[in-house]
Amino acid sequence: MSFAREFVQPLESRTLLSASVSPFNAAIVEDRLQIRLELLQLKADIVAGCTALLTEGATLRADGVGQNATLAPLFATLHTDATTWQLKLASDRLDEASNVVADEQAIVQVQLKMLADKGNPTAITADKAQIKADRIQMQTDMVAGLNQRITDRQSFQTQLFADCQAITDALGTPGISTQMAADVTTWVNSRETLLTTITTDLQTLEADRQQLITDLTASENA
Repeated sequence: MSFAREFVQPLESRTLLSASVSPFNAAIVEDRLQIRLELLQLKADIVAGCTALLTEGATLRADGVGQNATLAPLFATLHTDATTWQLKLASDRLDEASNVVADEQAIVQVQLKMLADKGNPTAITADKAQIKADRIQMQTDMVAGLNQRITDRQSFQTQLFADCQAITDALGTPGISTQMAADVTTWVNSRETLLTTITTDLQTLEADRQQLITDLTASENA
């Protein structure tokens, strides 16, 4: 029985991409730095939470939760729902990646065009404007993908919290020791806290990326 697997795969790891070259102004520099900091915070929260869940999961296995006739099916349901959640998030992530790769390719094509337009100030100005527009589109697609994952996480969290509540409600059943009940409660609380923390981190990251879009747009129109 795995007690932390649903958190290991959905790491939000996409940073600002290689096609995004030198920033235009201090606001964009600050936006990019803030996004990197939020990504680091998200990863730190996930690692800390998963470490706690793995430790607590080992304790549950030692308690014999996997063999308990009451709790084992409830944990199985939780893990089934968590696996469904993982697959949906993976699909969301692939959809975003497809859009972002297309945006990156568009930026690279304009960068290649800039090489061919060297010595033509009018063409270079147009190329730079196009790159700004493509960068904005790339960030917009990243935000759209992130928003979709946040929406899906919140939807699945309702089900996962319900699964955890079913486990908690069953702790008074005969055959479940006081120690096992205490260990299960600790694990459930840690799991719910991690789910909530990840969602909060992602919402902050979404706001930061939206601010980058705003500042990129302002730079384009300056």
